[in-house]
Amino acid sequence: MKNKYIIISFALITILINFSVTFGQYHSFGRNKIQYTDFEWQVLSTKHFDIYYYPEMEELALIGAQTAEESYKILQNKYNHALNHKVPLIFYSSHLYFQQTNVIPNILPEGVGGFFEFFKGRVVIPSDGSISQFKRVIRHELNHVFMHSKLVRVQKNHKIMNKRFPPLWFSEGLAEFWSGQPNTQAEMVIRDAVLNNYLVPVDRLFSIAGTFLMYKEGENLLAFISERYGEEKILLILENYWVHPKFSEVVKYTLGVDYKELNRQWTYHLKKKYYPLLRDKDKPQMASKIIDNEGFNSKPAIYKDKDGIEKIIYVSNKIGYTGIYQKDLDGDVNDEAEFVLTGEKSNEYETFHLFRSSISVNNDRILAFVTKSGETDVIHRLNLDTGSKYPPLQFDNLVTISSPSWSPDGRKIAFTGLSRNGYNDIYIYDITGDKLSKLTNDTYDDRDPSWSPNGKHIVFSSDRTQTGAGGRYNLFKIRIKDLKIKYLTYGDHNDRAPKYSKDGKLIFYSDRGGMDNIWMLKSAQRSDKFKLTNISDDDIDLEMPENGLLDYKAVRLTNFTTSAIDPVWTNEGSIVFTAFEDFSFNIMKVDEFKNYDMALEKTSNTPKRTGLWSHKKLKKDISTFGKKYKSGYSLDIAQSQVTQDPIFGTSGGAVIALSDILGNNQYYVLVYNNARTSGEIIDHFNVAVTKVSLAGRTNLAYGLFNFNNRRFNLRKGFFDERRYGGFFSISYPLSFFKRIEATTSLAYSKEDRIGFNSREAVLAVNSVRFIKDNSLWGVTGPLDGERYSLSIAYTNDVRFNNLNYFTLVADYRKYYRLSKRTSYAVRFMYLHSDGSPDREIQLFYLGGSWTLRLYPRFRVWGTRAFIINNEYRFPFIDILGIRFPFGAVGFRGIRGALFFDTGNVYNGERFDNKWETLKGSYGIGVRVRIGGFLVLRYDIGRRTDFRNLPDTIYRQFFFGWDF
Repeated sequence: MKNKYIIISFALITILINFSVTFGQYHSFGRNKIQYTDFEWQVLSTKHFDIYYYPEMEELALIGAQTAEESYKILQNKYNHALNHKVPLIFYSSHLYFQQTNVIPNILPEGVGGFFEFFKGRVVIPSDGSISQFKRVIRHELNHVFMHSKLVRVQKNHKIMNKRFPPLWFSEGLAEFWSGQPNTQAEMVIRDAVLNNYLVPVDRLFSIAGTFLMYKEGENLLAFISERYGEEKILLILENYWVHPKFSEVVKYTLGVDYKELNRQWTYHLKKKYYPLLRDKDKPQMASKIIDNEGFNSKPAIYKDKDGIEKIIYVSNKIGYTGIYQKDLDGDVNDEAEFVLTGEKSNEYETFHLFRSSISVNNDRILAFVTKSGETDVIHRLNLDTGSKYPPLQFDNLVTISSPSWSPDGRKIAFTGLSRNGYNDIYIYDITGDKLSKLTNDTYDDRDPSWSPNGKHIVFSSDRTQTGAGGRYNLFKIRIKDLKIKYLTYGDHNDRAPKYSKDGKLIFYSDRGGMDNIWMLKSAQRSDKFKLTNISDDDIDLEMPENGLLDYKAVRLTNFTTSAIDPVWTNEGSIVFTAFEDFSFNIMKVDEFKNYDMALEKTSNTPKRTGLWSHKKLKKDISTFGKKYKSGYSLDIAQSQVTQDPIFGTSGGAVIALSDILGNNQYYVLVYNNARTSGEIIDHFNVAVTKVSLAGRTNLAYGLFNFNNRRFNLRKGFFDERRYGGFFSISYPLSFFKRIEATTSLAYSKEDRIGFNSREAVLAVNSVRFIKDNSLWGVTGPLDGERYSLSIAYTNDVRFNNLNYFTLVADYRKYYRLSKRTSYAVRFMYLHSDGSPDREIQLFYLGGSWTLRLYPRFRVWGTRAFIINNEYRFPFIDILGIRFPFGAVGFRGIRGALFFDTGNVYNGERFDNKWETLKGSYGIGVRVRIGGFLVLRYDIGRRTDFRNLPDTIYRQFFFGWDF
């Protein structure tokens, strides 16, 4: 992944060397990874790890250190392997902070819970408020560390030079399998895949690489191998990795069966396990009414509009961008959902939390919801009658906010807030008094607050029980006036998302019985017989009833094969919820419960006195603690290459990249030589050194270069150029979607052309660029949103006065979503270069797959140009498989395009002082994505000058993403 930084850095150098701002045409747009926070990094060194953290999360770092050392012992035994180096662990106390990391250049989506970066072996992990989940992710990522080290050792021992690694389903599946017991989500996905016949066979798992389904299938398959063949076979697969280049042959060698037979055994095992479930359980769609099954839908809420019509309002990503939609409660599944607002296009609604944060509507029809906005989350309020917005609520020291819940009187909002220390607590914000109150204050993960009908209590889900140490959540009720907390449920299960009806019935979802279903609490005693003390400290015990029985019994209301979550009551006593089925999250409604098991199920007995638990913190084998972090540079990558060109001859060189452990400061060194004879070796020795600083919000790059190259353009032909100098570049992100860039450089340039006098210049180039990008991408390019940039540059020969001109590039691209998988894309581009007629000036070149299609590249050129591209993008072939006698190959997501382009160039006074004849092209194209980095493009059609329509057919093959 560090290669991306190298490409960016040296693309910048190339731009400066060519003193051109035509990069507006080709330079990537992209959103911005912003370093909002100035972290005061410290180092904690243990026996096997160097842990990087900041003071606010010191306690969490000690818990993570303890977990890492415990995991090391376990994994050392499982892999039969010891690491020969300390592993760098970088901890963040929230996912929003984690998204600022510079260890990798990628923008990290919400679904990424951590990663292992294999160049330097760095592991980067955030907390989301759940310590048990934090510990599981540590174990998961350390599996990757051990597996990588183990396979390197195995291949080194057998003298395999070209290192190779297992397919992603195996590496991620094993990391999941050896990081703990399968959770409810894993069971949910595999059940659904088997019962709805979309389980991907073993030999096709590569086709879903990187998906959530791949993770869970890989985990389940390895659990099956462990059960059927013995867990030691998994280790043998790693130790036998040297026997064959193909991983399938390694598996066959180890297990004695090929992929086909392994898949047959595995699927038969799963069918025997899950098919009987249909005898006494229902698929959600067979026992409920579907409200919305287009896209991923979640977090429903119920309210009555101003006309008294009951509405379901919910979060959905049905168009790609996540937003809020609503439907009539009694509407049909085919009714189009009413759009309320779209997120992920503007700074205001930068990122929705699709599955993490619920929404709430009060009696005045004011919607409360959460999005990321800048550095932290904020609570938004929207009047559903008028569409008017209230000032967003943002709180100091709260990084992440989730699940706002209106009080019955509409004057207060309860929510979960995660502070800089990494712990989730329950808060109340009083709108009328502009006051924030903290109800819980401890290391436990408190979530999903919901008000009682009388407004005196808040019920919430928390891991503050003895089973919570293992990641189990039960329900609690806190009395607001004195913060007394009472158990509502207790047991080795997960009870989440409680919601009251207006008459006091409490529903929630729970994985009792192995799968999330909807449950309700019923009173087992007439009055409370015990009180709980305030639990703001770790050493206070919860007082439990003498007989160990709780006051409530749980009643199961649904009995589905897969999950039913986030239930809410309607005014008529129905329940609306989110159900997972056929690998989709649907909004559904159930009216009748008589078909389900209504027998009362007593909550498990609890001990007479249940002490509050705490996670272990590392207390020994600490060599360094609280040491201030200092940058130290180490090698990221060193790569060499030799190329042979029939015109320019042989050239060879190397790229070296270094960075500090946090990735905040990076150095890049480029060295190469393109001499044609031995006498030219010294003169044609090229070098460039670049420093990139990403530690703050403002990103800086600067460096020095010396180049002597053979070059070619249409105006000058072939020529040699010697250029050396330095540059400085600055980039400031205004938001996630917008940024400003500025660059200045000073370089000496000398051109030698055969038959011409040499041209010398001392070039000062200054440029500034504004960029916006909120586009939503499909398989081969953007489908929705917009991208635009405006670049202005001035180039001046400050010594010899041979050059003096300015350039302007304006590029606007808009994408109109026509359906879920089709869109209309349009691009307007204007390029302008102007300067003294008797001096050198910048030229622009059109033609080729990225500009004016069906025209040869660089054939159309001038000092000014415009382009208008129109394209209708549509699915062409979803899956194409080709089987040969010796194997098979498959392509997914082949896309089609109907295009119409037009463009023109102008050459000013120095040539014919007029615009060229308008040029155009139209036709059809096919785009095929290869892996995640290359799109092959094939266009066929005709050219036109808008006076004639010639019959000649032109074809053009190239590569690159859609504009």
